[in-house]
Amino acid sequence: MILEACWRRILTLKRPDQFCSVDQGIYGHLTLRNLAVMAEERGDQAEARRLRRMVLDACPGDAEAMARGEAAQ
Repeated sequence: MILEACWRRILTLKRPDQFCSVDQGIYGHLTLRNLAVMAEERGDQAEARRLRRMVLDACPGDAEAMARGEAAQ
């Protein structure tokens, strides 16, 4: 749960104006994707689907979210 809390905290952070070499996806779809995996691992399929839909909203065509069948949802 601590790891999940850390990922959720990242979503609350402001994207930096400097040091743009950081993959900006960490502030959105990459973190959401990790949270979806964690939800799935703990058996919360509804939350995993919700998070994957958010991934596709932020990054249409995300291969992992689409592979999990969220594209048709």
